Amino acid sequence: EIDPELGPKLHNVDGSTGWLSTVSEGKKWRQRDSVEQKLLAYEAARINYRCRKQRPEFERQVQERALQQKRAAAERELQGLRSILAEALQKGDSRGIIEARCRVELAREPVPWT
Repeated sequence: EIDPELGPKLHNVDGSTGWLSTVSEGKKWRQRDSVEQKLLAYEAARINYRCRKQRPEFERQVQERALQQKRAAAERELQGLRSILAEALQKGDSRGIIEARCRVELAREPVPWT
């Protein structure tokens, strides 16, 4: 896709779009001769191709980061529940102990049965 003022559109790995810095900082697309336009269009096509090839890896990394954040949040929650359980154990409140143990067990990650 080529804009009449800014030239060829670049597709970034994260899904956003932009323009070649040489086009956006210099002359307008229409002011360039056909040789420059062809070279810049070719350069943009090469960049877009590389970004398209890198996209699956980028998406995998994003999913992996999200999963790590989810696990870290679950671990923090579990630690908080364990401290509540420790307080209930110190008080000796049997009903509080039972409730705290149930909360800890419910917060744990399920065991896969494969």
